[in-house]
Amino acid sequence: MLDLRRGSNRAASSGPAAWCGTRPTIPRGRRFWPSWRGGGRHRRQGLIEPLARQDPDAAGQVFPESLRSLYALTLHRKGDTRRAAELWRAAAASAHRSLDSGAESYNAPMELAAISAIEGHTDAALEWLERGYRAGWKDARFLNLDPFFASVRREPRYQALATAMTQTWRR
Repeated sequence: MLDLRRGSNRAASSGPAAWCGTRPTIPRGRRFWPSWRGGGRHRRQGLIEPLARQDPDAAGQVFPESLRSLYALTLHRKGDTRRAAELWRAAAASAHRSLDSGAESYNAPMELAAISAIEGHTDAALEWLERGYRAGWKDARFLNLDPFFASVRREPRYQALATAMTQTWRR
C-alpha cells in the first residue's frame, strides 16, 4: 500500500492503482484526490464511487480516511445524509474490527477520529486523533486540510496535536 507519510515510495508514481490494486477508470487529465475536495458534485461522486465500491476499506491517497468515508462525505455534501451516515457506520464498524484484531497502524484510529469529528462528537474525535498520532500519523499539513476535521480545528487539544505533529515532522 502506498504510504507517503511513512516514507515508502515504492509505488508513488502509479497513483490510485498503487492502493486499490487495479487500474480504475479516471477521466483523462483529472487528478484523483480533488474528487472529494473540489469540482462538481457529480464529478466527485463519479470518480470516487467506483473505487469505494471496489475496496471500501482502502485508504485514500492524501487523507487518512477510507474510500468509503470519503465517498460518504461526497454524499453528505450532496444532501444524502442518510446514506452517508450508513456508510460512516459501516466504516466505523470496520475500523473497530481492525482494532479488535490487533491492528496497530494509524488507519483505524484516524478513521474513527474523522467520523467522530464529522458527526460532531468532539471529545471522541480528539481522543481517536490522539491515538492516531501515537500510532504514527504525523502529517499536520494534510490534517489541517482534511474536511473531516474542520469542526475541531479551533479546539486547544487539536491545535496542540497539530503543533506536535509539525515539530515531529521537522525533526
